[in-house]
Amino acid sequence: MNWLRTTYQRHPKLWLTGAVLILVLVAVRIAAPAFILKRLNTKLATMSPVYSLHVGNLHLSFIRMFYRLENLEGRLKNGGKIFASAERIDVSVAWSQLFRGRILTNVIADNGRIVLSPALFEESKQPQAAPKAVAQQAAATLCPMSVSAIRIQNASLEFGDYLNEPGSNIWRVTGVGGTVTNLNPTPAAPFTYFTARGTMLQSSMFKASGRARRLDKPMAWEAQTEVRGFDLVQTNKLVSRFFPLTFTSGTLDLFAEAKSQHGKVEGYVKPFIKKMHVIGDKKDFKSIEHFAVEMAIALGNAVLRRPEDQSVATRLEFIPRREN
Repeated sequence: MNWLRTTYQRHPKLWLTGAVLILVLVAVRIAAPAFILKRLNTKLATMSPVYSLHVGNLHLSFIRMFYRLENLEGRLKNGGKIFASAERIDVSVAWSQLFRGRILTNVIADNGRIVLSPALFEESKQPQAAPKAVAQQAAATLCPMSVSAIRIQNASLEFGDYLNEPGSNIWRVTGVGGTVTNLNPTPAAPFTYFTARGTMLQSSMFKASGRARRLDKPMAWEAQTEVRGFDLVQTNKLVSRFFPLTFTSGTLDLFAEAKSQHGKVEGYVKPFIKKMHVIGDKKDFKSIEHFAVEMAIALGNAVLRRPEDQSVATRLEFIPRREN
């Protein structure tokens, strides 16, 4: 401690300047989040006549070059319905890219939620909605620097409202996790990679992965998707609205691959159905179309009663088409 006392006696002005600087930094650290948050929410609330975003809280770390957005909500201005939310979004500098002279960020979104509803689609059809432009503007406002990678944790997608089943725990995809890396490709590293997985209809598992060449015009990409253990019985309430059918048993596994090159999309879907049995209410068959459905059911059940494994699989090729 003697050297501190000696230094202070020799350079009192230097110590005073240092103390003032520290106090200023502390004051800025305390006041900055509230100031930035107010301006941020003002911009998010006025960027669109249809949508509104609001951030509940903001944390800053100047030393770690990191900030956190908490309790983000997206609402429709007409009716105030929530269409998106996130408990926490962390944005930090990608140090590996910083050392290469590129200022990029990594984003981690935790407990995100997207709610699809008829109101959202109706509002999005308005000419002034411009959902793509608004989404790009919102992303640039929340993260002004270029993003290198995105990681999603424990997200969910709910579409019960869209299927006229509000509040249903069935029509949702939960536990969604995924990553997108190298969002700013270079000629030396041209591929952007993505992966995702989650749980559908409370029981089935889905996975998706792929890569894209974002520098190509039009963008080239390839993707693989897999769904396992999709319980057909849980779809009865929805299917019965369109056809007088009821699944009494059956699961669906689905495998798909697709790619786009030079603007043309091609690929295949391979469904694998196991132990499926369907019944129809004959009282409701009032047309030749419904009779055809009943015949298809009977044929399907005959095929699926094979004693070996009570399963059937096929392969459906995509018809190549040009992307818009």
